[in-house]
Amino acid sequence: MRLMGIGKLHALATSANGAVASAATSLGAELVTFEWNCADEAAADYPNARFAGHLIEIGLPEDNCAVVAVNYRAGVALIEFAGSCADRGNPLNHKKRKLA
Repeated sequence: MRLMGIGKLHALATSANGAVASAATSLGAELVTFEWNCADEAAADYPNARFAGHLIEIGLPEDNCAVVAVNYRAGVALIEFAGSCADRGNPLNHKKRKLA
């Protein structure tokens, strides 16, 4: 996927400890390799993530997370947020959506 907003993951990686920094760096590297066509495919790669429409909240160590907006048709992902889950607001409904 084409990935935009990678600077948010980079900022988290450079400001956090080893586990969080490693997870943020790995997430960025992983996201560019995926070619998701639908939310079901994203859920297969991130089964513990929360989904709401085009948004995916992916948990990171120490109560951090990344919120990714995905346009599956265009093959584009945008990192909307990366940091402490407590600081993100509430972009999702906090219920894991059951995918068909």
